[in-house]
Order: sequence, then structure tokens, then C-alpha cells
Amino acid sequence: MADPDHRQDHEPRACRGCGAGLAGAAWAGEERRQVFDLPPLRREVTEHRLIFRACPCGVITKADAAEGVSAPVQYGSRLAGVGVYLFPGQFLSTSRTVQTLSELFGAKIAASTVVS
Repeated sequence: MADPDHRQDHEPRACRGCGAGLAGAAWAGEERRQVFDLPPLRREVTEHRLIFRACPCGVITKADAAEGVSAPVQYGSRLAGVGVYLFPGQFLSTSRTVQTLSELFGAKIAASTVVS
């Protein structure tokens, strides 16, 4: 790949011929080796705190939740999308889909949630 996401340079410490240090020695070329991998998979949790404020008039008002956040605990579109991909898309059974989501993302999802 011409433009990798990360580069690591590995410098030789000493000459393999005489053992002399190579700090400041002239550059003589390079060999490239690339490792293709996936980024670490992990579940990400965003907590939405709905703040209550007390008005001097005596009324306590709670903030509105962000759009799409309608329950105390729910699953986001990316995790739900993976579930849809695995269950009906790849024909995994309900139990295999639950197991896969748990093993890959640490998401303990009920079988009934996968089905719905």
C-alpha cells in the first residue's frame, strides 16, 4: 500500500560487519514490510446525562434527551447493524449471533433483542 496508516522505522544499532555504532551513518536504502490488520474491536459506551434544574419559581425541569436516545439502555446503529449483518444477513442462528456480539464487542445482548 502506497500510503499506510502508520509507519515505524527500525534502525540498525551496530554494523553487522565490524560492530561499530551506526548513529549518524549515511542512509543506504530501506526494505518495506507491511502488516494488514483490523483496529482493536471494542464496545464504546456513551452516557447521556439528563440534568434537572430548579427554577426559583419552584418548578424542576429535566433536559430533553438527544435525538434517538429514548431508553435508559439501548444499542447504537453500528452495533445493531452488525447484528443485522450476522443474523439475517449471514444466516447465523440467534444464539450464534448473541455469542459473536458478546465475544467480539463485549455486548451482552438478549436473544429476543436480536430477533426483534
